[in-house]
Amino acid sequence: MRKILAHITKHPYLLDQSVFRRRGDDGWVVFGLGGLAIDVAGGYRWVGNERSLYGQIQVQDSTGRIRWVEDVAAELLGLTPDEATFALMAAENCTARAWLEDHVAAAERRIFDTLTHNLTFDTKGHLT
Repeated sequence: MRKILAHITKHPYLLDQSVFRRRGDDGWVVFGLGGLAIDVAGGYRWVGNERSLYGQIQVQDSTGRIRWVEDVAAELLGLTPDEATFALMAAENCTARAWLEDHVAAAERRIFDTLTHNLTFDTKGHLT
């Protein structure tokens, strides 16, 4: 999720929650969160016309199996069905970005808590 957030932060104009992946008339490829998750993960080939109204909504994995983008993205991101519906399908750009920022912050907090849970302060206020 951190790589997706870094991409959105660097290229905010390429986030478009109305599609998973679509090439615009200007030549830029725009992504929703689900499309970015798949693109960042790698190992998938996009299927369909990238310039169609709804863009590309299916991907092919290395075994040749064709799957819906929302199913693959939900698996890659570890989302529950309700989270996937919200983050990949219902949220508009600002809300999707805020949702992603919250999840990245929560994950980083869990890592921090895991690393520091045994630390204590001595009588001089130093960590031990």
